[in-house]
Amino acid sequence: MKLASDGRILQVAAHDSALDVLRRSGLAVPSSCEAGLFGSYDCGYVAGAVIHRDSLLSAAARKQPFAPCISSGCGRIVVDL
Repeated sequence: MKLASDGRILQVAAHDSALDVLRRSGLAVPSSCEAGLFGSYDCGYVAGAVIHRDSLLSAAARKQPFAPCISSGCGRIVVDL
């Protein structure tokens, strides 16, 4: 996962969420997913294919937001925090 803001590349292992990796990298990413409030924080993605692992977003809604707690990239994605 590449950050559009500063060009950093962060590795997201299969057992990690993008949210976990962003937080471990020192970024203050707000989220209420842990409390069951899905969709409290979505970031955009600029490039790449995103795999949405949810049952709430419609096909149209999946075109822009990236939910770092459950979405992942297929290969490298560029996210806009």
